[in-house]
Amino acid sequence: MDLEIIKIAEKSINNRPIKNHTHFSKLKNHLCGDEMHISLIIKNGKIINFGYEGKSCIYCQASASLLSEVSINQKKLKIDGIVCNVGGGSNPKNGEENIKNYEVNFQKNFFSSINIIYGLKKLFKKNAKIVCISSIASKSIVDTPIAYSVAKAALNSFVVNFAKNFKINKICITGILPGHVMHQNSVWMKKKKINPKLVNLLIDRHIPSGEWIKPKDISELTYFLLSHSSNSFNGTLIDLEGGVTTK
Repeated sequence: MDLEIIKIAEKSINNRPIKNHTHFSKLKNHLCGDEMHISLIIKNGKIINFGYEGKSCIYCQASASLLSEVSINQKKLKIDGIVCNVGGGSNPKNGEENIKNYEVNFQKNFFSSINIIYGLKKLFKKNAKIVCISSIASKSIVDTPIAYSVAKAALNSFVVNFAKNFKINKICITGILPGHVMHQNSVWMKKKKINPKLVNLLIDRHIPSGEWIKPKDISELTYFLLSHSSNSFNGTLIDLEGGVTTK
């Protein structure tokens, strides 16, 4: 875990309730269980105090800490860009899936991003950037659980179609489709511990680059798409998979 994230999350100056608040919101992410309470004091259209508390992961705590710092003394919060990276889930083998698997996968891998985007849409600045993290599983080139693949394919379609309304929304949206990602506790790390020879064979035979995709690869591309001054990537889906040739 990035030590900078830990430092940000540990900043507790605004991690407290505000009893005489003028505005209050209680939100819970039913996908992961994170819960956050936000209390504000707003006078003359300006946020003069911001408090938060909740039961959540360190990433959510860090996000709340940063948001509190940048919001105080601001008349109107505007968003330059966001990254939609919610997703995942365990699935049965292909052929054993049922309608419930589709419902769960669409909630985690499709509606999670849609809810974030439309929930924040009014706060986006002109030419704001959205990056949706999808998966190479959305393509038929890899053999992954069908419900997961279909949900990620729906996210890809959303990116392409939402981009068509750029003249109205003035929001640039792109999608990243990572391939086989290796990190601590990843699916491929678990497979490698069980059968290292088979996993190494996959790399040697079917990934021309000979390298796993790393979280840093995704974050660096994401940063570029968020900070790029041009809107020329609007509606673009970028494969990030090292040239994978087969399942």
